[in-house]
Formats: sequence, structure tokens, C-alpha cells
Amino acid sequence: MSVAADSTLSAAAQQRIKEITQAAVSGSKTWAQANQEANAVRSSAGANYSATASGGTVSGSGTGTVTQSSATGKAAASPSITADSGLTTSQLAQIQSYRDQANSGRINWDTANAAANAVRMSAGGYTVDKSGQATMYQPKQIEYPSYEAFLAASGYDQTEDKITKSIQASVDSAISGYQNQIDTTNTDSAELARQAYIAKMLGQKNLDQQLSASGYAGGMADSQKIQTESAYQNNLTSIENQRLATVKELQTAITQAQLSGDQQTAEQLASYLQNLQSQWSSYVNNQNSLNASQSQFDTSQAADNKSTAYTQAMNTLSTGVMPDSATLAAAGINTTTAALIRNYYLSQGAARTTASASGSAKSSVAKTSGSTAKTTSTTAAGTTTAATSTTGMNDSEFTAFAKSIAAILSAGKSALASSRITAIRNKMSQAQQNTINALLERYGY
Repeated sequence: MSVAADSTLSAAAQQRIKEITQAAVSGSKTWAQANQEANAVRSSAGANYSATASGGTVSGSGTGTVTQSSATGKAAASPSITADSGLTTSQLAQIQSYRDQANSGRINWDTANAAANAVRMSAGGYTVDKSGQATMYQPKQIEYPSYEAFLAASGYDQTEDKITKSIQASVDSAISGYQNQIDTTNTDSAELARQAYIAKMLGQKNLDQQLSASGYAGGMADSQKIQTESAYQNNLTSIENQRLATVKELQTAITQAQLSGDQQTAEQLASYLQNLQSQWSSYVNNQNSLNASQSQFDTSQAADNKSTAYTQAMNTLSTGVMPDSATLAAAGINTTTAALIRNYYLSQGAARTTASASGSAKSSVAKTSGSTAKTTSTTAAGTTTAATSTTGMNDSEFTAFAKSIAAILSAGKSALASSRITAIRNKMSQAQQNTINALLERYGY
């Protein structure tokens, strides 16, 4: 009954509205009366809004609209819960069925609320508390038939490809840098070799000129040339060795970059997959919990339904009327057993009738006897007869009629029962007339 806007009212006004709501919950007043009284409290407290009888909306000047989930204090019983607007027609009908069962007393409201929340959780990933005013949202639950389907839905393949390409791009960039350094090393080495050659040739020319000017020739000249050539070759060897060492180092760096990239890819994918596995485990546990809750409710509901059907069947049999086959099936009573129970109650009624004073006055009740329908007066004499139908009423029509007569007789309204039997006595077959006779005897008429 209370709404969010009531938080602006005084503590006394809020307490009074709470008392009115509790009175409606207890059944001492209707919800329409409670809502009218609550609005009177709001008005006297200076509020510029009022709540509708259904508790669906609250509107007022300058305050906009405030939504209230439930006017009944029961989430499952509320016909207008905002969060349920996203449910399908069949899901809403399922929740309504729980409300109806709770309203009829077949299940309690805690059970109805739990069942309704199971539907909400499965369909929309949220639950509603018992007051219907607070909604707790959770990520919408999607059903996955397998772990592979879960991975596909999570975009694992796309993420794997994205991670791999991202790391490979970094590796390719590093390799490209190393390869450029190798090319530079080769170019520099070639340039150093060229310069060494030029230096050797210039040195050889200068040496020839010096030896000629000094008058050296023969073995001395050859020895100098050999030394110059040897120095040149040593220089080339040093340049090449340095080039090879640098290239080898850069190639090792390239290999290491590739290995590092592979390792990073594996680590990131493993971390991502571990996270998905954790989510999958939580999903499975949640589904198992929901399934267990639903199974528990279904079992409880089945037991409640059977108990209710059994009570209805026994009440009907106690009046001498055979319940319909659907009621017997729901109650777990076969037709043979039902017939025995019915005969027992009929015999009990007949015994009570026999034990009563013979020839005593009866209430004016239309009663069939023998092969024809008779109307018994208050003096038990002067009866009149009426025609008997050869086909009679159909089974469902007669069962409904017999139940209504039993209810009327149990309330002590014999005159009303008499008028109704008289009105249709000529439509009943002999067997149906006998059943009504037994029913009358069961109630002492």
C-alpha cells in the first residue's frame, strides 16, 4: 500500500498507512477501503499525490509518476509488477497461476512467490521480494546446451583471433626492426671492406714509389708487398667476423621475439579461457540451483494438488455423489474404490433414516421413490407422481446438479432444495432419481 513517495511524509503518517495496509493484509478491510483511507492520510498530511486502488501508479502535481509494484504485500499476488513487463504471455500466465493457487489456499504465498521468482530468474535474470516494491536485477540468464556452445556465445574464437593478431603484430614489428639492423650491418661491413681495399691499394702505390726512390728492389720489395696484403686480409677478416657476430646476435633476437610472442599468446588465451571456465562453472551451479528449486516446487505443488483433489473427492463422495473422472484421477482414487466409499456414505445415510421415527413429518423436499418421481409433503401423505425421463440428464450436468443440491441441503435450506428438484425431476432417469433419493436420505429427508 505504501509507495516510494510516502518517504516524504511524517513518521506518524507513514505509521498510519502501515497500519491500514496491515489491516487489509489481515482481511479486516478490503484493499479498496484501505487505499481510500491511505489516500486520506496522504491528503491530510499535505501530500500532492494519491495512490490508485491497484497500487499500480501514484501521480501528483510536480511529482511526476511513482510506480508501486504491489498493493497486496505479496509479490506473486501483485497483478502489476513493472519488472514483469518484459515477460512473455505464457510466462505471465504461469506466474498468474501461482497467484490463483495461493488465493485459493492450495499453496501458501511463500511457495507462490518462490515459484514466480523461479520463472522471473529463468526468463529475465531477476527476482522480486515479497512486498513487490523492490526488484533485484541480475544478468539475464541464457541457457547453453554445452560448454562448446557457451564458448561460441562468449565469442571465444573471435577473442582468440584478436589476441593472436595483436601479439603477432608486436612480434612482426620487433622482427622488422632487427632485420633492418641486419641489413645496416651488412651495408656497413661492405663499406668497411671497400675502404680497406682502397687503403691497401693507396698504401701499395705509395710503397712502390718509396722503394723505387730509395733504390730498393727484388726481395725487399716483395716482402713489403706481402706484408701489405697480409694486413689487408686480416682487416677484411676482422670486418667479416664483426659482421657475422652482429648478424647472429640480431637473428637470435628475432627468434627470441617469436618465442616471446608465442608465450604471450598462450598466457593471455589461458587467462581468458580460465575466466570463461569460471563463468561456466557459476552458470552450471546457478542452473542446478534453479532446477532444484523448480523441482522442489513441482513436487510440493503436485502433493498439494493431490491433497486438495483428494479432499474434494471425499467431500463429494460423502454426499453420495460420484465425482467426475478427472477429480478421481487427480486424487489418486480409482472408480472401484470411489464406488465403495460412496456406497458406504449412502448406507450411513439410509441407516440414519431407518433409525428415525417412522411416519414423522418431513420438510417439503422433492423426493423420488420407486419407479416414479414423487413429491413428499410435510404430512408424508398425499403424494403426487410425475413422469420419469427415459434418457435422463447427461453425466456432467447431473453431477453438477447433485453437488448443488448437496450444498443446499448441508446448509439446511430444504425448501430451496425442494423447489430445484421439483423443477427438473421429470428430466432425470430412474437411476438419477435413485441417487437423489439417497442424497436426501443422507441428509435425513
